[in-house]
Amino acid sequence: MYFDDDAPFRVVQRLCSLFCAVCASDTAAPPQPPFPTLAALQSHLRNTHKQHMCGICLQGRNVFISQQILYSRVRHHP
Repeated sequence: MYFDDDAPFRVVQRLCSLFCAVCASDTAAPPQPPFPTLAALQSHLRNTHKQHMCGICLQGRNVFISQQILYSRVRHHP
């Protein structure tokens, strides 16, 4: 891609980075730097927010990482 303006470039760069959508939605918190790897982001989601991304969705759902659906590990008992 070629950009003739810095603002659209920053938007696309942010969409392509590995950041936590949960933390990013907290407008009171300072912005966090992106995670270096997908595994680091997944570990953060699991340990901090008790959420995870579906492995099948990560492979087959063609959206940005920040647009992936997050799931909790709630177990339903009959």
